[in-house]
Amino acid sequence: MRTAAYPDIEGILLTWFKAAQAENVPVSGPILQEKGVALAKKLGYMEFICNDGWLDHFETGHGIVSYAVRGEGAEVTIAMTDDWLQGGRVHVLNEHASRDVFNQDETRQFYTLLPDCSLIFKGETYNGEKQSRECVTAMVCANIDGIEKLPPLVIGKSKKPHCFWNVKTQPTRYETNKTAWLISRIFEAWIRKVDKTYQ
Repeated sequence: MRTAAYPDIEGILLTWFKAAQAENVPVSGPILQEKGVALAKKLGYMEFICNDGWLDHFETGHGIVSYAVRGEGAEVTIAMTDDWLQGGRVHVLNEHASRDVFNQDETRQFYTLLPDCSLIFKGETYNGEKQSRECVTAMVCANIDGIEKLPPLVIGKSKKPHCFWNVKTQPTRYETNKTAWLISRIFEAWIRKVDKTYQ
């Protein structure tokens, strides 16, 4: 069996990984690599590179495999997208110039969410815990040709977030509600403001 070039780093990293497993904290490959680099710097190995090849040898040598935490989610069907591409989209583009057609969407950032997969030892199982749902939602909007991008709208739970203390002006609009979701009241206020801009 191939010996490790940095056995002290591997030993400490393996101990850290076992401790994370004991605490039921999911550890992905990139997290393990970042920890390896941090450990190497603390031990004075500035030349140490924790690339994918090193990670593969580490996992194989210690019997570590990747385990995906399965979740549920609604999916958009192919029939739904085909109907829009062949019907609704064509109709809209025939009626309006591309610069006048905007697309709006939202994305949610779960900033305290742990990885959805974890490395585990072969033969073991991983019992996931309830994931954090702390998030902010950002709504973005631009026209089809990409020339005009409207300022994003950010939605959070906190009315006065700590990160906004002593901030005089914000680069974007910020709204709040208890779920940090884009709800009809917020969307209606936003679309009315956009309508006034284009009048």
